[in-house]
Amino acid sequence: VGIGGQFSVSLSSPMTSYAVPTITQLGGAAASASGTTTAGNSQLIITGTNFGPTGQTLVSAEYGPDADPDRYAVSSSSCSVVSQTSMTCNMVAGVGGGLKWSVTIGGQQSSIFGTGIKYANPVVTTASVNGAATTIDTSGVIGTKVNLGGSNFGPTCSGCITAFYGPTGNKYGPVTCDVLSSGHTSIRCPTIAGVGSGHKWIVTRESLTSALSAATVRYTSPVITGFSGTAATQSTCSTLGGVTITITGTSFGPAGHSDGLQAVYGTDAVADKYSATSCSVVSQTSISCNTVAGVGGNLKWTVTVAGQDSVRSGATISYALPTLSGLSGDAVSGRSTTSGGMAISLSGNFFGPASQTEVVAQYGPDGTLTKYSAVSCSVVSQTSITCQTVAGVGTSLKWRVGIGGQFSVSLSSPMTSY
Repeated sequence: VGIGGQFSVSLSSPMTSYAVPTITQLGGAAASASGTTTAGNSQLIITGTNFGPTGQTLVSAEYGPDADPDRYAVSSSSCSVVSQTSMTCNMVAGVGGGLKWSVTIGGQQSSIFGTGIKYANPVVTTASVNGAATTIDTSGVIGTKVNLGGSNFGPTCSGCITAFYGPTGNKYGPVTCDVLSSGHTSIRCPTIAGVGSGHKWIVTRESLTSALSAATVRYTSPVITGFSGTAATQSTCSTLGGVTITITGTSFGPAGHSDGLQAVYGTDAVADKYSATSCSVVSQTSISCNTVAGVGGNLKWTVTVAGQDSVRSGATISYALPTLSGLSGDAVSGRSTTSGGMAISLSGNFFGPASQTEVVAQYGPDGTLTKYSAVSCSVVSQTSITCQTVAGVGTSLKWRVGIGGQFSVSLSSPMTSY
């Protein structure tokens, strides 16, 4: 006390204290149910009691999750006492949810308020392959990374974000990503071995997860460079099918996967004439398949992996050439009537599936084997064709057959005559 300008020594005991502050409600932009920007500076209105006189500066605040309640500190310069029952504080940059607050007024800290607030969930708006590439390497080589743009990724960090990606966001992952920009708008993620396109992203930082992105990335499409195996050699590519072929190339995906795997082959006119069977990915550069029963030559291939088609192969395969070993029927047992219509059966091999229609039978004397073309030809089996002669003349007529545009050697014996 001071008496007549003279002061006593202060009394060490007892002492007095103002009432401890309490928090009863959180409001304002920072308390939005959808969360506040991770960049900070959003205002939180704190309602309670015992905050002291308006404008007093002995004020600060702390907040964080239950496991780390003082993770974030708000200094007196970012807090302002409006009245005994109201004060404001500006959020600092951060991440996470379930953030509970306490305030300190004149050195006295309130109890932690039981209702928490949250930062906004991350949002992914763009996705692109890092560097010069435009697609992800199907082998998942180190260095193939994806840049994701958006908002509310939080402060820069290494390995702080977990991400999954795929057509529905969960096919591949988890991968661990880094936040690159101080503006909380850019992250970079590694990728793993995979295939396909339309891969959308879901990212999580702490307890907050983004919605599935509309932005997508894709793996590199498959490429065919060549063929090997039994079916790659014409003489051993039976028209019966079931012959093994190895397709070589790139970007076929991890060994053993069967994600949308298909191989078709055919002519320029009908590119998908035949669908190979029993296809399996042996490695990133090799696929094994079996041919199906068919006919023809110079057949180009297309492989499809997880919905992405290769360009048709430049390399081709051909079924075995038909062979002719015998003739029988009315046109052979005697001289054919010159008006035609005589039945003839041709025997041999590699005629293709029964009832396939890519068949011609030609006959004529040496030097003009294409003089006559038989009619009503029908493939009965891989080894038998029936036809009828046409009107004509002559003797010692040799025969040959064409299957799928590929012709046999002409048969020297027997021959037919009108």
